[in-house]
Amino acid sequence: MEFMARLAALIPPPKIPLVRYHGVVAPRSSWRSLVTPKPPARAATPESCPGHVPRPAAPASPAPALATSGACRPPGL
Repeated sequence: MEFMARLAALIPPPKIPLVRYHGVVAPRSSWRSLVTPKPPARAATPESCPGHVPRPAAPASPAPALATSGACRPPGL
């Protein structure tokens, strides 16, 4: 039981982050934007996949439309 108590003390509680940032890389640091890398420019504007054809606004038949997440899928799926 003593071993189990020592082992349980090493396990962090749920929903507690294991890494804590402090100093310049802290979440509310005023200098954080100066030292962290900027996101890639192409990530800000989503581009369509090659060969992607947008769906028409209104379906031609009364068949139910498939749910899509907006991401391009390979043909046949």
